[in-house]
Amino acid sequence: MIHEDQIIRSRRRSIALEIEKDGRLTIRAPYRTSLAEIDAFVISKQKWIAEKQAAAKKRALNTPAPTWTEGSFMPFLGHQIKICYHDRDNIIAKGISVTSEEDRHPAEFDIRADQCIFLPHPRLREKAFKLSYNPDPEKEIRQNMLMVREWYKQVALPVLKKRTMYFEEISGLRCHSVKMSSAKRKWGSCSSKKEILYSWPLICLSFYEADYVIVHELTHTIHMDHSRQFYADLSRILPDYKDREASLHEHNGILTLI
Repeated sequence: MIHEDQIIRSRRRSIALEIEKDGRLTIRAPYRTSLAEIDAFVISKQKWIAEKQAAAKKRALNTPAPTWTEGSFMPFLGHQIKICYHDRDNIIAKGISVTSEEDRHPAEFDIRADQCIFLPHPRLREKAFKLSYNPDPEKEIRQNMLMVREWYKQVALPVLKKRTMYFEEISGLRCHSVKMSSAKRKWGSCSSKKEILYSWPLICLSFYEADYVIVHELTHTIHMDHSRQFYADLSRILPDYKDREASLHEHNGILTLI
C-alpha cells in the first residue's frame, strides 16, 4: 500500500515513478489523483520497480561510502588515491600532480598509484584554517571531508574544461562556457545559451565515463532534445556511447556519497 509521504503532488497530468539512489520509490502524481489510482499504477509497474531497485542496490555495493579518514582512499579520475597527513607546514599541499604528457593528446593525464591528497595534520589546522584542534574523531573526519571536497572542486574545473576543449576540437561543436555545480541528481547539463555545467564529483570518474558526459552535453549545443539526430551525432563522436553510458550509471552513487 502506498503512503502519502511517498508521493510528490503537482500540476502534472500523469503519474511518474522514480527510484532514488538508495532504492526508495518516489511517486509524482497530479493533485487530484486518488491513492487507489496511484496504488493500481504502482502495482502495474512492479516488475520495472523491482529491476530498478535491484540496479540501485548493485550501484550502492559498487560505490562504498568514503570514510574520510587518514589512510583511506578516495576516487579521482578513475583511480584510488590516499588521504595523507603532513606536518611540514600549515597549508594544504597540492597533492596530486595532474599534468599532461607531451607525447599524449592534451586531454590525457598521468596519475601515479602512490599519490596522495595531502591534508595538514589536525594539530596544524587552527592557525591556517581557524579550525580548533579537537581529538574528537567525528570532527576530524568532517574537517577532512570539507577539505577534500574543496580540493575536488578546485581541480575539477581546469581538468574538465581542458577535456571539453579537446572534444570541441575533434567534433567541431562549441559551448559558450564551462562551469561547475554541486548537482546531486545529474552529472551535467547544457542550457539553451550553450552554457555547460558539470557536477564536480565528475572528477572522481575515469575519462571513459566522464567523456560520455562531456560529449553528451556538447551534443546538446546543437540538439536540446534526445532525438534520433542527437544520438546520431553523439554516436559519430563516441561510437561506444551506450557502453559508456551503462558504465556511468554504475557509478551514479558517487554523486551523493562524495
